[in-house]
Amino acid sequence: MPPPVTPRPGLLRAPRAPLVRRARCSAQARPFTQCHARRAAEIAPSGTREMRNIRNPEQVAKDQGQFPDEIGLLPYTFVMPARVNRPPLFAAWRDRWTLVWAQQKYRVMGLISLMLYRTKPKRRVKLQRRQIPPTAEALHLRMYNAVATADSNTLRLVCGPSLVNRLQARIHARGRAKVRWTLHRYTAPIKIMSHSALAFPTGAAGIRQAVVRVQSQQSLAHVARDGSVVPGTGHPKEIREYLVLQRVLRDGKEGPWKVWGTIEETNRM
Repeated sequence: MPPPVTPRPGLLRAPRAPLVRRARCSAQARPFTQCHARRAAEIAPSGTREMRNIRNPEQVAKDQGQFPDEIGLLPYTFVMPARVNRPPLFAAWRDRWTLVWAQQKYRVMGLISLMLYRTKPKRRVKLQRRQIPPTAEALHLRMYNAVATADSNTLRLVCGPSLVNRLQARIHARGRAKVRWTLHRYTAPIKIMSHSALAFPTGAAGIRQAVVRVQSQQSLAHVARDGSVVPGTGHPKEIREYLVLQRVLRDGKEGPWKVWGTIEETNRM
């Protein structure tokens, strides 16, 4: 049995107030515990500072002269909280039932969005759901290694434009300081938590997103000038992340999966 997962501090402080709130973007991904948040900020990717409202795709296309690479988090995104973070089954059964009902509702809406995305003329797209977890694993590894080694070229290949800008800003802020990121092992299979799409009303274009849960044991070590590890760093921590993957459809052909960012669990509504 794997060791217990470190709970996210933000979720423990959430009040038990009315109903389930949809998943929101985290201001910063937290791949390490709170006591290591400052060190983790140098390497961890993040979602947007706040939820972006999806604009009319046609208007965005007119403004940019083409269909956009990013329009924000899709509306049917739902991330079921881990069992330890769900409302009590008996003490807060109304909240628990609302959470389960919302999960099923958004799951159905996501399936409908995928049907519209792939069945309209010139959009005969194969969803290939089984390939999402191994793809997420590869992107997860490449992204963190690229941030640790300041490899901007790899970041542009595996991350969306806005995430690349944020990660590059963190690399520049780090300066000449060297870090060593290590993935020790995955503590649970990578799981798809949400899968939905948005088909643009004109042209064979759209955007598809998948949220995957990644549980792993990883460490971040600061490296001194002589190549030794700075004492107090590099200790393995067990982390749970919710990675948002995205691919863009243009002219009936999908581009590669890229990392859009990270989000938190849907805990209230």
